[in-house]
Amino acid sequence: MKSSKSKISGFMVVLALSSAIAYGQQKQEQKSTITVLPPTPNTPQQPAPPQQPAPAGQPAPAGQPAQPGQAAQPAAAAVPPGCPPQPATQKKEIKDQAEYNTYVNALGQANPGTKAQTLEQFLLQYPNTVVKDDALEALMGAYQQANDATKMQDAANRLLQVNPNAVRALALMAYTKRAAIEGTPNAATIQNDSQQLLQYGQKGLAALQCFPKPAGTPDAEFETQKKQMAAIFNGAAGSGALNQKDFANAQKYFTEAVQLDPNSLNDVYGAALAYLTPPIGGNPPAYNPIGLWYAARAVALGKGNVQLDKYGHYKYLKYHGADPTDDHWKDLVAQAATQTAPPAGFTVPPAPTPAQQAAKLAQTKDPKTMDFADLETVFGNAEPAVSQQVLTAIKGVPMQPFAAVVMQASPTQLSVAATQDAIEQKRPDVIVNMVAPIPAKLLPKVGSQTGLTGSVESFTVGQAANPNDPNAVKPVVITMTEGKLVRTAPEPAPKKAPARKGHAATRHQ
Repeated sequence: MKSSKSKISGFMVVLALSSAIAYGQQKQEQKSTITVLPPTPNTPQQPAPPQQPAPAGQPAPAGQPAQPGQAAQPAAAAVPPGCPPQPATQKKEIKDQAEYNTYVNALGQANPGTKAQTLEQFLLQYPNTVVKDDALEALMGAYQQANDATKMQDAANRLLQVNPNAVRALALMAYTKRAAIEGTPNAATIQNDSQQLLQYGQKGLAALQCFPKPAGTPDAEFETQKKQMAAIFNGAAGSGALNQKDFANAQKYFTEAVQLDPNSLNDVYGAALAYLTPPIGGNPPAYNPIGLWYAARAVALGKGNVQLDKYGHYKYLKYHGADPTDDHWKDLVAQAATQTAPPAGFTVPPAPTPAQQAAKLAQTKDPKTMDFADLETVFGNAEPAVSQQVLTAIKGVPMQPFAAVVMQASPTQLSVAATQDAIEQKRPDVIVNMVAPIPAKLLPKVGSQTGLTGSVESFTVGQAANPNDPNAVKPVVITMTEGKLVRTAPEPAPKKAPARKGHAATRHQ
């Protein structure tokens, strides 16, 4: 998921001090939840210090490499039917006594830093050892215990070069890659990063199908581990797909992630975006109201977080309509707080058409109290005579101060985005001709928010994105005169011009 989604401002990787690799979910203003990656077992189990070499032909105990002169016995890990043999289940025999002793010594170190150092020395001294993948997984765990995230990721990458299906390494890389993208995104690389994230998630899900159960692990515990990692992989794949505007896959993966962990705010919000973001005419078509349930669930999980609530409410009004007497958004949030999945047959009645809304606004609201979203609804959708009547009522009348985002600026004219639609789409919808040139030191910068006032003079209506759709919203640009800068102004109301039934707006920035 792109970080520009007014979502969660960053990730924090929590490195547990036990044998588990713990991950922190995204943090925003609201409280975060913690997802714990299943424990990484000491793989292979640390063998007992060799006493005397066993007689030739005697098998080594299961789950540890054979000493020189011993016959290797298959590990007891269970491989799912139909899957190829896994490295962790292969017969492994260290034939050199010095190599065996070095490996046993490294595994036996109690201090994580010392253990990591001795494992690195072992891998450097024996680069082709038969237990290379086991040593790298143990190294990954040692760096985790030492709270060294960078070297832990490096060990995971090295393990994946030896065993591309190493499930825990894939889970680690999927999580940390997603954390980096969503926490500190790089606009120049986000598409490539997102493709890699999608691949980590997809490869992890495939590898998880053949993940062998470690010897001695209870079935219930193993299934819990797999479920936790499946949630990580689905969330990563969903995030990667969403950033690439692959909405169908984003919906699929996020829906699965939420089914696995209904309390994951990160994935619930991702599901909302996956269903509410697709553009008009997109594939899948915009927009599925099931996303409104996920948005409401995100607000409930976020303990009423203002940003999440503002986004969800705005999308609700966009789809359902802005009639204050028929606004049940708070009821939907309360309902979602008590449920872990959308109820069967969930739907939200769609809004009236833009023409219907424009006619109702013109009939029921005093033009002098209309904001820009109201005016654009009327000017872009009402009958010409109605639009002209509203314009006549407000022409030359100073508007209340308003806040807007500057798109273009000159001393005599500002082009600004004054509605949520325009701000989100980064397009000017109001042109303000200033009553006097703005001094250079006061000229607002492009992209900044400024306070303005002025009088509406005229408007123009552009062509809809889909001219063959009678209900498509037409872009409106309002021209004002007598413009003045003001020091303070209220925040723009989170209102947008209505879209026809089933249409979604551009993704929330």
